[in-house]
Amino acid sequence: MDIEAVKLKIEGWLEDKLMQQPEFFLVDLKVQGRKVSVFLDGDHGIPIDKCAEFSRYLERHLDGEMLIGDNYILEVSSPGMDNPFKVRRQYKNGIGKEVSVIKFDGSRLDGVLKEADENRLALEIAVKEKGKPVLTKMEEILLTDIKSTKLKINF
Repeated sequence: MDIEAVKLKIEGWLEDKLMQQPEFFLVDLKVQGRKVSVFLDGDHGIPIDKCAEFSRYLERHLDGEMLIGDNYILEVSSPGMDNPFKVRRQYKNGIGKEVSVIKFDGSRLDGVLKEADENRLALEIAVKEKGKPVLTKMEEILLTDIKSTKLKINF
């Protein structure tokens, strides 16, 4: 079975499970040889016990169908804070957090994600001028203009 067919089969299994738990969603699925990596998120994040539950669910299907043999590696986890957003639903989780947006034209905008819908997002950007108080401005960006968006991690 080719990799795309394997991915479609796994996505189908996940879709069934995710319909029972709609607060969680698939962010990305990678199949590389015998290694399957599943990245899930939730409207309020995804706890490790849910990752384990999805892992056991997928193991039962993979073992039962012998889709990629019996010697495979399965990883089920959250996408991680340093990975770019892959699905629009992740933007909802990012509201109120600082993000870095790179547009297809090469420009970069850093700010606090204030709004996000199916077509656009709104960033509150700090405007700093020497000797003046910091002001903020709202910037709307069409999602179709965005190459990548990542959470900014500040320590």
